[in-house]
Amino acid sequence: MDLVPDFEDRRPGEVATPYPTDAQVPGFRMACGAYFDVMTKLGRAVMRILAVAMGQPATFFDRALARPRAQLRLLRYPAAPPGMTEARLSCGAHTDYGGITILAVDSPGLQVLVPNRTATSNSTPDVVAHPTSRAHASIHGGTWMRVPVVPGTLVVNLADMIARYTNRNFHSTLHRVVHAGVNRDRFSIPFFFDMDAETVVRVLPQFMPGGELANPEVKEVYFPDPIVFGEHLMRQVESTFGAADKRDEATVAAS
Repeated sequence: MDLVPDFEDRRPGEVATPYPTDAQVPGFRMACGAYFDVMTKLGRAVMRILAVAMGQPATFFDRALARPRAQLRLLRYPAAPPGMTEARLSCGAHTDYGGITILAVDSPGLQVLVPNRTATSNSTPDVVAHPTSRAHASIHGGTWMRVPVVPGTLVVNLADMIARYTNRNFHSTLHRVVHAGVNRDRFSIPFFFDMDAETVVRVLPQFMPGGELANPEVKEVYFPDPIVFGEHLMRQVESTFGAADKRDEATVAAS
């Protein structure tokens, strides 16, 4: 289930959350709203810390986050069917599209790809992922590392726009889910905290080749042209799930 801010003046692509009624699930909407508000405050705090790490004032993202594109997703990964005993890929390798993702999980399964020099276990020679995800992550091979579940903590993944701002000095986190819990369901609550759809994203001068925060070994500008985040988001959604008009045509043809 996907939950989004309850804006009165909705923009294209912004839809209302179809909450169950209180009669159906008592207190559900109130609980989700309270969690959403807390995650929004946490997201702003994390983005301020990230701005400083990127050599910017702490307020660098404030304007872009005046009306953030935020989404709370409630996910259930079903237990394995009877007779299945091996781990299985529940979500393929990908990066997230915007700013950061704050993730709460109840059991292991999340894996992130890291360079071999920092890896400890679970090596893989091949990575199957969306081409744009591979571009932002800038890792075409490496090692899948299991993200430990530490009670009382959250996982924070960087997403594509941070890779763009930093010319891939900060990588967008390429991740996947391998559900090894064959006897029970796995639950995950990611909170996607992204900038306003109209935000223009370009490589910061500090991360240009030769810049004070740039990797001295990198001589290329990976993202030479600025982009509008909302346009990037729609292209990614259409590339992953298909354009809305094509889906509509397929539905009509099937009926």
